[in-house]
Amino acid sequence: MIPLRAIHHGAQTSGARLGLVLLGGFAARVAPSGRPLSLSLKKARAILACLALAPGGTRPRQTLTGLLWPEAGEAEARNNFRVTLSSLRTALAAAQLRCLHIDGDTVLLDLDMVDVDTVTLRRLVENGSPDALTEAIRIYRGDLLAGLDLDEAPFEEWLVGEGEQLRILALGACEKILDHQLRTDADEAALASAMRLLSLDPLRDSVHATVMRLHAKHGRFGPALRQYKRMCSGPSARSRRRPGASDPPALRGNSAIGYRGPRWPAASWCGCSGTHGVVATDGAGAPRRASR
Repeated sequence: MIPLRAIHHGAQTSGARLGLVLLGGFAARVAPSGRPLSLSLKKARAILACLALAPGGTRPRQTLTGLLWPEAGEAEARNNFRVTLSSLRTALAAAQLRCLHIDGDTVLLDLDMVDVDTVTLRRLVENGSPDALTEAIRIYRGDLLAGLDLDEAPFEEWLVGEGEQLRILALGACEKILDHQLRTDADEAALASAMRLLSLDPLRDSVHATVMRLHAKHGRFGPALRQYKRMCSGPSARSRRRPGASDPPALRGNSAIGYRGPRWPAASWCGCSGTHGVVATDGAGAPRRASR
């Protein structure tokens, strides 16, 4: 198994390194001191992010000006880019970071001198071990460059595409680790993973059902019922409804899971029919663990 530390850091180089956090916002720090890198211009942050996400860390100058100054004339765009790039290079030089290079009309960020959370995320998902997947889910703190609003249509379009790819990776990691935890009866960890998956994609009825099933398995019928109500009132339920279509199955008593309290969802919705050791009742109505 590849150590997680090696996955995080990749190639090792001496001297100062740049650390970039692009998931859930933007942050730049100088390693190993941890000192923040001050970038006052939003578009300087955007240039750094665009390079960090590019294959090999390189992008043509024209691509960057097209993303960030689409409405400006060519001369104005090139001047704006020059000023912004100068600001970025000054900040990096002040931190003794020599990771940004210009080669003709190509701008290069030396990724051997930069630690980027998106690169780490991809490595962890590719590794695929339970520990790596758990770490990948932790690293995915939110949408790509959340809060970096430039009001430039080409940049926003690019950002949506890049962000969706990373979101799909995080969803896949959640699905794999959830499946592993369910197979190994790690119920509390599985519950946390299922809730994390729903925070990324609340439209997954099967995951809502998994949450209900895990609560019901341990006799926590109140939380299971609340989860059912969230499913029925959330975007997942609204997306299913059509004019004239019936509502989701009514909440009603269900002895299959040993519940005698207020109205409970149909067993077919929460999967309470003998999978993953759900709770059933004996002849007297007392809860018992269902056989596998």
